[in-house]
Amino acid sequence: MKRIAIAIITLLIFSLTFPSQILAGSNGNVENKIEQSELTHPQLENEEIKQESETINKDYENTNKTERTTDEDNPDGNKSVKEANTNHTDEPSVIMEEKTKNIEDNSQEEHKTNKEKETVIEDNNSASNQEKVKKEKKQPDITRKTEMDSINRNKSVNQLTESKSDTITEKEIKKNNTSRIGHIRSLSVMIYKNLTDMSSYIAAGEEYTNRVYYIKEEAYVNEDTYYLISLEPSRINGVVGWVKAKDMSTYTHTGIDSKTKTFYIKGTGSAYSKAWGGSKDLVYSDMKKFEDQKFTVYLTEAVGNNTWYRGKLNGQIIWLHEAYVKSYTKSPTSRIGHIRSESVKIYRTLDDQDSAVTAGEEYTNQVYYIKEQAQLGSQVYYLISLEPSMISGVVGWVKAEDMSTYTHTGIDSKTKTFYIKGTGSAYSKAWGGSKDLVYEDMSQYQNQEFIVYLTEAVGNNIWYRGKLNGQTIWLHEAYVVEHSQSHTSKLGHIVSSNVKIYKHPYGESSYKIAGEEYTNQVYYIKEQAVTNGQTYYLISIEPSRINGVVGWVRAEDMSTYTHTGIDRKTKTFYIKGTGSAYSKAWGGSKDLVYEDMSQYENQEFTVYLTEAVGNNTWYRGKLNGKTIWLHEAYVKSSIQSHTSKLGHIRSTSVKIFNSLESDSTYTTAGEKYTNQVYYIKEQAISKEQTYYLISLEPSRERGVVGWVKAEDLSTNPHVGVDSKTKLFSIEGSGNAYAKAWGGSKDIVYGDLSKYENQLFTVNLTERVGGNIWYRGILNNKEVWIHESFLNEYVNSNTYYDLTFSEALQAQINANAQTTNEYKTYVSKRYINDQDKVYNAQVLNVRGGPSTNYWIVGQITEGTRVTILDEVNGWYEIEFTKYHQFVNASPTDIAYYMNPDNFINNKYQKFQFLDLSLNSSADATNLNRILEGNGILEGMGGAFIEGGLKYHVNDVYLVSHAKLETGNGTSELATGISRWVKRDMDNDGKIVRDKNGNPIIMDISPRKVYNMYGVGAFDGCAYDCGAQTAYENGWFDVRTAIIEGAQFIGRYYVNAGQNTIYEMRWNYSSSGYATHQYATDIGWASKQVYTMYDLYQQLESYVIYLDIPVYKG
Repeated sequence: MKRIAIAIITLLIFSLTFPSQILAGSNGNVENKIEQSELTHPQLENEEIKQESETINKDYENTNKTERTTDEDNPDGNKSVKEANTNHTDEPSVIMEEKTKNIEDNSQEEHKTNKEKETVIEDNNSASNQEKVKKEKKQPDITRKTEMDSINRNKSVNQLTESKSDTITEKEIKKNNTSRIGHIRSLSVMIYKNLTDMSSYIAAGEEYTNRVYYIKEEAYVNEDTYYLISLEPSRINGVVGWVKAKDMSTYTHTGIDSKTKTFYIKGTGSAYSKAWGGSKDLVYSDMKKFEDQKFTVYLTEAVGNNTWYRGKLNGQIIWLHEAYVKSYTKSPTSRIGHIRSESVKIYRTLDDQDSAVTAGEEYTNQVYYIKEQAQLGSQVYYLISLEPSMISGVVGWVKAEDMSTYTHTGIDSKTKTFYIKGTGSAYSKAWGGSKDLVYEDMSQYQNQEFIVYLTEAVGNNIWYRGKLNGQTIWLHEAYVVEHSQSHTSKLGHIVSSNVKIYKHPYGESSYKIAGEEYTNQVYYIKEQAVTNGQTYYLISIEPSRINGVVGWVRAEDMSTYTHTGIDRKTKTFYIKGTGSAYSKAWGGSKDLVYEDMSQYENQEFTVYLTEAVGNNTWYRGKLNGKTIWLHEAYVKSSIQSHTSKLGHIRSTSVKIFNSLESDSTYTTAGEKYTNQVYYIKEQAISKEQTYYLISLEPSRERGVVGWVKAEDLSTNPHVGVDSKTKLFSIEGSGNAYAKAWGGSKDIVYGDLSKYENQLFTVNLTERVGGNIWYRGILNNKEVWIHESFLNEYVNSNTYYDLTFSEALQAQINANAQTTNEYKTYVSKRYINDQDKVYNAQVLNVRGGPSTNYWIVGQITEGTRVTILDEVNGWYEIEFTKYHQFVNASPTDIAYYMNPDNFINNKYQKFQFLDLSLNSSADATNLNRILEGNGILEGMGGAFIEGGLKYHVNDVYLVSHAKLETGNGTSELATGISRWVKRDMDNDGKIVRDKNGNPIIMDISPRKVYNMYGVGAFDGCAYDCGAQTAYENGWFDVRTAIIEGAQFIGRYYVNAGQNTIYEMRWNYSSSGYATHQYATDIGWASKQVYTMYDLYQQLESYVIYLDIPVYKG
């Protein structure tokens, strides 16, 4: 009895002290009160959201400092682990694919635990579960609840009776703040009133499962973690009790923000009264009926890695998972389109799906402008308008699949002239529908002129806008013909009897067949027309575009030649006796006058009119009383033959005849035609007299002056010897001429003394009589010099074991640079709408709009470009403007590599100066150069000695020293006594003492000198230059000049790079560009001017050239 009494007393105490809502099952009423309060006071919603968000964030911040949680992946579920900041060990790694799954019913969690991760999304596809939820909402199972209460009480009594000691002191309990939400895993889970008396608990049962709880506090008892679960986001209000962590499925719970957001409901999943709600938290189990409805969000929270949104739907406050909402984006476009059917829906606004109207008859059969589109999930909508605007004339939004559309772009507003075919229809808009018709039948306007003022493209189709009969209309390109007319002068034959002769060139409906009547005769063509790319000729039997007109014929149906008048001069020819005579030039069989001309052989034929038909000449004259036309091939004026001579007219009184047909038309040579040489390529014998055809060019056609009697000319045979390249030096006497054996009028340079010893590269050699003449370039002019005024000069050559093309490729591969500016292009596919590079970490910039062009440079992802133009899917951009050096084009590289481009230039030939040979200048000459150059002044002898000793050109040493020392004024040139010691075998690294301090070199009063900058490099010019001089013993200026020359010779001149050209363009044995002094393609060309200027200051010198020769 005592035991029973104790149990009864304990039970009474338990019932008095345990939360009343647990025993009474009133938690649902608490929720109902909360929801009712929210519905009754919607104006307080934003404030409530804000307070709740702040509470969640505050709790979450406190939790981050001390929170510990149970490792839910641990099957034992009884080991505690520390959870630092926001990285909770039990928080699932939810990826995007997982977010699209349905949320699982947490009442089934104990059967579906995934050891690697848990999903937050509940499975709402279970029809039976949904049905169960509906029943629970309608009629709670009171009987089962009562039974579970009885079981819990009995179980509590038994445990209280049997337990020896379940009392725990507060000191043994460690509590922390946290912020989580969770579900009880099963009906049998125990809920404890408090943790100091573990004997006081009830089983969760049906009442406390299938819903989500707020967890704001956690406790650690012995080795177990417990969560304080509550129906409200509080550790005080709505508290249910303590549950072991391993008996809960939980996730972290944090507020994201309370910003207002707009979404649209997908129509999948369910809506809950709390984030991550269970079946008892359901508000709407089936969201299909709300599909595409607007959903305004006022609170956003994170449950684990999942986002939940709170807002109102149909008067109810609900929570929706991120997977069940969508948003739309708008963007500009330019299209036109037709509504596909009358049943299509037109939405006045995308925010209100109930605003839709059916297209019907009112909105179909007409074209709409589309200037904006929107994407809602995977659905695209078009904003249709009666005007080309996204503001004016707007009708509404239509789904893309309910429209037939094409791109709509303006081409130009140039004025064009067309002619109407008479087919198709005219519309008030491009690609109009039946409601846009202006003229349905265009046949009445056939061949009428149509002037266009605006051209647009609809997809791949062209539409033209203009006025017709006072109305502005649009016509498709298929309904007009392009037409233009112009004058011409041709002769032609119709090619066959079935050719059509048209009345108009822009309408082929009216024509006649050529047949026998219009063939086999020549026609005059004085007018032509082009219609839609088709050329037509207006044919006439008279040389007129008005008289004798027959009609229009397609160009391909005619055989034609140009027809031009040459002159009306009287000429005398002799008939050869071949061919036929016609009534018109280039006549046909119907134009024959004399078919057989053999009977008139050698008969005189006097010509009064000469015309050209194509490249053929026709002569008109009279024969046997009839006017005839003869082709030039059927007459002759004399016996002519080719020759090759040069000649001078002997005196000013010599006659120059225009032709051999008449000796009455001539010009007296006078001063104009004497004192110059003429080419003679044709000779003729007429009446036993020999004539020469003289010309200013080596041709019997170009540059012809006329015919001269042989005895009035001084001539010599003229033959070519060869076109091999030869090198001479100018002797300094004689003249240079524009032609071989030139006269005084042909003189280019009358005094060659100023060019004495200058190199002269010959590219053509000819013989005039017994004399040799050479042609080449002198001072940028082409001249001929007689052999007696030249001295043969033999230069050395460096032969590359590479073809020029192979060498060029090697330099391209080495990214030869230039300061030249180019048009530059990038592929359009890698430039986004913000004109930035995307989808490419490094994007090539090319010298043309395709990958066939060279790479000018590169830009990186995210770089914004300035677009200048678009060509075939490539953007022309600004690039070289912002870069001092870029990769040179193959053409530019080839130009600077080619010795032929520089060898004849008085400055540029110094690229090939052999820097291993002395200039032959004496010390006095060099000292003249060194005047005013600081410490270098008077040191000419030292440069000559250094050059001879180490095989380096003395003038080059002077040039190098002047450049490196700032004309003899730098510190390295004037001497250094104190510097920081450097390790020159270790890239000039500072040498330090045992304490780590730099060692200071001080050789005062002595100094070291460095005249060529040997060892001095950027960042270490002073110290490293001085250290190098010290280590080599350059303690005076003369020694520095002489011995420093060794380094110039060792690293370049005597290392196979003995010219400035080779310093820039150098190749390894394997054909790669290597050991080159600079990357700038113009470097060698830029260096020569100093050398040239220095040489010009010498009174006498000898230059030796080493000219590169590429294989093949």
